[in-house]
Amino acid sequence: EFRRVLFRSNSYRTTGRLMRNRVFLALDVTLAISIVLLSFAARFEGFSGWPDGGRSALLFIAFAIPIKIAVFYRIGMYRRMWRYASTSDLEVLLVAFFVGLVTSFGIGVAVLPGLGLIAGRIPLAILLTESALAGAAIALPRLMLRVGARRVRSLGMSDRRSRQRDATEVARVLIAGAGDAGGMIARELFE
Repeated sequence: EFRRVLFRSNSYRTTGRLMRNRVFLALDVTLAISIVLLSFAARFEGFSGWPDGGRSALLFIAFAIPIKIAVFYRIGMYRRMWRYASTSDLEVLLVAFFVGLVTSFGIGVAVLPGLGLIAGRIPLAILLTESALAGAAIALPRLMLRVGARRVRSLGMSDRRSRQRDATEVARVLIAGAGDAGGMIARELFE
């Protein structure tokens, strides 16, 4: 009964409307800043042990986050419909992760010390932690939206199937076409 109420409440439509790419942009910026601060706090075991009073963390945020967001935009992270994510969208996430990793290391190891803004490089442990957490932070909200949309669709389909069984109506479907597209359509119909 709960499933029927959930599906009839149109919450899946509301979620789709709320999770626009501008929301992902804001989420990416917020999570990226939080991840940098968390990485520094983890490396120096708290906020009080940071060298330069956190100046290097703030400089890293000021340089790395805008560049990463611009790169993500250029890659196409904010032009996709993540509710319908496919394998090619996962490839975009992987490319974004690796480009973000290279950007973090480039800024932390070469740019900030090269410009003389910090005395030495950002510690590698911070860069590794930040890159790994940033990869998870850009992928998980998008994949959760995809999984949630799929679950809502499957709940709706099971609701329709139970109504069909009650009415003893069976709709036959012919899928014209072969290969991956036909298989994808069949999977969508059975979910």
